[in-house]
Formats: sequence, C-alpha cells, structure tokens
Amino acid sequence: MRNAEMSSGPRVVIDEASFDFRELSDIQIESCLDEFNETLRMLRADDGLGVSCAPMWEAVRCLDECELYQFLCREYPSEVDRDTLVLAYSQLSRCPEWDDEAISNVDATVSIDGGDRIMALSVAYASFMIMNGFGVACVLFPGSIRRRGALAVRGDHGESQVFFFCGPAELPEFWRRLFAFENVPEGKFFELGRRAFPDLVFHPGLSFSRFEGSYPVLRDRVVTVLAALNDRFVDEYRGCKGKPNEIQAAMGRYHFELSPESPNARGSDRLMRQREVVYEGNTLLCEWHAKLERHRNRIHFSAPSEMLAGRILIGIFVSHLDT
Repeated sequence: MRNAEMSSGPRVVIDEASFDFRELSDIQIESCLDEFNETLRMLRADDGLGVSCAPMWEAVRCLDECELYQFLCREYPSEVDRDTLVLAYSQLSRCPEWDDEAISNVDATVSIDGGDRIMALSVAYASFMIMNGFGVACVLFPGSIRRRGALAVRGDHGESQVFFFCGPAELPEFWRRLFAFENVPEGKFFELGRRAFPDLVFHPGLSFSRFEGSYPVLRDRVVTVLAALNDRFVDEYRGCKGKPNEIQAAMGRYHFELSPESPNARGSDRLMRQREVVYEGNTLLCEWHAKLERHRNRIHFSAPSEMLAGRILIGIFVSHLDT
C-alpha cells in the first residue's frame, strides 16, 4: 500500500456514488448533467488537478434497474438530450482511474456526515489519502446530493474530513485548508496561493522574511487575511463606492481590520512612494493595508484595478512602513 505522504496523486476524484437519478425527472437530469459536463470540462483543463474516477465507475446504479453506462449510452430509455449524454460519457471515459492498489485493503463502504454507510469507492479513496497526509476533494453530480464542504467520512480505516463540491468556484476553500493540513512550506506558499485566492494578484517580491516573526507562526493568519480580501474586499469596495470609512465598517462586520493610509502619510510624497509597487511595468499604489497584529506586520494592497481585470494587487509584506 503506497504512502500518500511520499507521492502525488489526483487532487480531485469523481464521487460516482452521487450519480443518483431516482428522484429526478428527465428534464432535471439533463440540466444537472449539463452543469456537471461544464464543471468536468473546466476541471480537466487544469493540469494541476489530475481529475480521476473510480475503477468500474460506469457500473454504479443511477436508477434501481439501470447502471450509469446504460443510461449514458441510451440503453435505458429517457428524454435526456443525446448530445448531453454522449458528452458526459466521453468526458468520464477520458478521466484516468485512481490507483485502486492504494486502498486494496480498505472497506469501500463509508458513512458521510453521520449518515448510513454506503458503497462509495472514490469517497473511501479520498478519505484514505487524507488520513495519509494528502488532500483530495470529491466532485459531485449536482442533482441528488445536498452535501457540500468539509464533512466527516468514517470507515473501517478511520475518520477524516473530506471536501465535497459541485463547481470550480467552490475549490478555493479546499486549497486553503491544505496550508495547515499539509503544512505547506514557505517556498510553496504562493504557488498554492494562486489557487486558494484566485481574485488576488501576488507581487513576485513578496516574502514572509519581511515580517517580524517566523513563517510557521504567521502562515495561518496570513491565509485568513488573504481569504477575506479575496472573498469580500472588491465587492465591498464597489458597494461603498471607494469611500474608506464605509469600506472599513463593511469589512468590520466580518471581524476584519483594514485601512488606507492616514492623512499624514497621504500628505507626504516620500511616505506615499513607499506604498508604490511596480507590477508588470505598471505602478500601483498599495496604500490599503490589513493588520496581522495591532502594532506590527502589515499586508499592503491596491484598490481594484482595471489593469488587473478588476482584481487587487497584494504588493507588500512588511513589519511596518514609515508613517
């Protein structure tokens, strides 16, 4: 049995047990398959994911008297659009199978979020890999499964937290969990950060060494701050029409402290030049800053910029700039 800590593997596996059509009309099945096809297309286009499916995935029962391959190959009569079915079968067939040797001695029946135990090969695989230190998420067919996010999965091999999702927009939460779970080293922080915070742009000169304190101590707080900036700042900035006091109040509702520079700093050309950052030939003012601690360690960032397709630049990590 391979040690997941010593090797790589797919980051996403398709939860074949989620293909349950029993309570869905043909119209609903078609709509959900269209959504799943688009999700799978986007996931497969990402070389860093390695999306995989279970061995014999096509034999899962999607209806009481019908296996998935029978439905997708139109051996079972339905009103679902032929092109939708062909595309789903084609994309699933092109996904490699995850390594069944990894869980050859593991019972594939598991309990998910406290529910009854069910046969779920890919969920068992993800859970086993997680227990061995390698994060794996499960993508769901969106029609019949209500579970989302990190949920407890229990089997004979033990219990772990497995991340379930339906669309790529949900994946940043999964990547953020990996910083602590896999104890991501400083040299890999921004590589993972581009996935975990897709609406942020990171200046290549950023370094944890410019903070006071060690990377292991600061990492999780930085992840929390970057998550808030990624998820909230641009919307609040636009909603408040760029008014600093309103933006601060809006972000404060999420227990997040940030501010632009003081009038004193704004009145000094020398001080404001310290907040200027050159990125790809353009100079952006990173006067907004979030505080890791009250008295030290700041993350400076720009307002949303058209040059960055509406995103913000994380421009400076620093203990404290002159004020």
